Amino acid sequence: MNIEYPSLKSIAGCTPDDYRDLREKKLMKKIYSILILLILFVGNLSAQKNSDKTVTKDGKKFYLHIVSKGETIYGISKDYNKRPGKK
Repeated sequence: MNIEYPSLKSIAGCTPDDYRDLREKKLMKKIYSILILLILFVGNLSAQKNSDKTVTKDGKKFYLHIVSKGETIYGISKDYNKRPGKK
């Protein structure tokens, strides 16, 4: 008893090479998506507050920081690597 199964080409109109190409395209889309997200994430990390203006007054250096809505003392202190209330 010999049973013949239909080939992929007769069922879906595609060859195994076509399926391989589709898998490669999907993989490349995933890789590009991950790269784009990684670039955006790294770009966001480099935009820290330490690039604010510095002002010198009486021989001392100060950072000029404009507080945005939602910023906390703790968050600002982390940006400048200082403890709140300490010199």
